Amino acid sequence: MNDQGPQSDLIPLLHAEMEAMVEAHAWEWTVLRADTLASNALSWAGQIRAGAVVRGFEVAPSAVVHEGDVAAVAARLLTRSGHAGRRYLVTGPRVVGRAEQVEAIGAALGRELRFEAQPRDVARESMTAAGLPAHLIEVLLSMAEFRPPSDLVTSVVADLTGRPARDVREWAVEHAAESR
Repeated sequence: MNDQGPQSDLIPLLHAEMEAMVEAHAWEWTVLRADTLASNALSWAGQIRAGAVVRGFEVAPSAVVHEGDVAAVAARLLTRSGHAGRRYLVTGPRVVGRAEQVEAIGAALGRELRFEAQPRDVARESMTAAGLPAHLIEVLLSMAEFRPPSDLVTSVVADLTGRPARDVREWAVEHAAESR
């Protein structure tokens, strides 16, 4: 159990607890963590189709990672030996915030979009109205409140796949159809 208490981002705390259980009970293990997944932006598709503003809670910028890069790294870890007892953090090639993610989607769609941060209580109401479970809402809001800024960018994608990590702009072009 992690004893950092409620003053921390619950998502990494939950992941760390699960990883500790695996390490304690598995003969061999490899941990693969991903920074913020670019595919999380698909939750904005309805707002993007409806207008030019994406509203949501602000989180500290991070090296947003393409889910395809996570899959490529996972495939390498599963099909090649030498990874037991190791930890890998997959990130995108640069740190971006939500405003820049929204702008990248707008560029891919050929129109201007902007991000508007919502206060915590407004974000909670919006997520409740959208039908998200209360526990998930609190976990997501803790991320907004307690996640520290990070400038961490890893070379895991390049090291394990032989090609660079894809940028959020590439992700936006590949997934533009979901927001049309």
